[in-house]
Amino acid sequence: MRIYVESNFVLECVLEQGQSDACDEILSRAVRGETQLSVPAFCILEPFTTLQRRGAERNRLREDLERHLREVRRTKSLADDARPSDVSSVLLRAANEAEKRFREVRQKLLEHAAVLPLDVEALRRAEDFERQYGLGLPDAIVLATVVVDLERNPMPGCFVNRNTKDFDDPDIRKLLTDGGCRFAGSFSEGLAIARGHK
Repeated sequence: MRIYVESNFVLECVLEQGQSDACDEILSRAVRGETQLSVPAFCILEPFTTLQRRGAERNRLREDLERHLREVRRTKSLADDARPSDVSSVLLRAANEAEKRFREVRQKLLEHAAVLPLDVEALRRAEDFERQYGLGLPDAIVLATVVVDLERNPMPGCFVNRNTKDFDDPDIRKLLTDGGCRFAGSFSEGLAIARGHK
């Protein structure tokens, strides 16, 4: 069975949040050859901008905190209490670890997943899906890339996407089902489906 994942899959693995255990197991199943993992190329690149933005926000927060602590240290009665904060080092460490894990996850995906190209056909379909389903362009690109792959490589599949607000739509479900693909609104649900199709 083919499991399609999107940008949140990469972020969950990198940031070790929410359903990261399920994501890690899906990725491990792909590494062992038990599941065919497919990810649109767009979904490998998109998390990078999210991580960069968060890293920049953390750096600004860290710099602000350090600036305020320097100001407080100028007050004699508070100088000893205004030493560099653990918060500052945690923020720095979080940014460094996210960058490191992003490289590791990206490398695993490049080695063990089918990276689906963003080609002319997918871009044209994305424009249609924007209008037809009211999706934003990034979501339309992801859906179009998956649908084009289903048409080119028919095989039972499951599209795992936490964005149930936009994707858990009867018309989108039918589009996927017509291509032999189920929809799962969580990585845990996607993992359960993958486990059931060895």
